[in-house]
Amino acid sequence: MPVPRTCEPVTADNIHSSEASNLVFADSTVGSDRGVVVVCATGSHTEFGQVAHLTAHLKLEASTI
Repeated sequence: MPVPRTCEPVTADNIHSSEASNLVFADSTVGSDRGVVVVCATGSHTEFGQVAHLTAHLKLEASTI
């Protein structure tokens, strides 16, 4: 589903980076006109990298069932 984005700065202090209206993610597609982006994180420093880190370091415990 298309999500409109803007080039305006986000000024709210309490917004999570994934909710910012000027942020795009890897593999984003520009549907019309053109787009210019600035890469601000790569690898484990990205949102996806943080999720990968959290899931890779899970403790496996015996089930209580």
